[in-house]
Amino acid sequence: MFNEQKAIELLSFARHGLLNDLQLIKGYLFLKQPDKAEEVVERVTEKLHDQTGLTRLQIPQSAIFLMHYRWTAQDFHVTFHIDGKQKNLSAYDHSLALLFKELFLIIEHHASPLSENKVEVIFDTTEPETRISVSFIGILTDPHLRSRK
Repeated sequence: MFNEQKAIELLSFARHGLLNDLQLIKGYLFLKQPDKAEEVVERVTEKLHDQTGLTRLQIPQSAIFLMHYRWTAQDFHVTFHIDGKQKNLSAYDHSLALLFKELFLIIEHHASPLSENKVEVIFDTTEPETRISVSFIGILTDPHLRSRK
């Protein structure tokens, strides 16, 4: 359940990430590399647009879960993207949140900590029906080897 402590934690993660990006921008400008600074600005702008788009889908449980997961260190990195316009998906929120939690637990358990793993979630609202794609790009460990440890 969402509470004030969870809100403070989410804000803390968001602030930390933004401060890291600002330090990168300042560093590139100090090193006289404005093109690199511009790349960071573009990346941050895209992330903020995706976060805004996610909140406009009216799936608060899923949005909080995905944003929190994106900001916390795991054996895989989470990205999400919204293609299309604002759409009310609130009827699916609880089910989607459960789906993401279960799927991410499985991936977390099997993703190799030695590789760069990524989960990408895409909400496509360009058609009358909504399409949701979840892709894992990375390496899964052999479950038999992992259970012997």
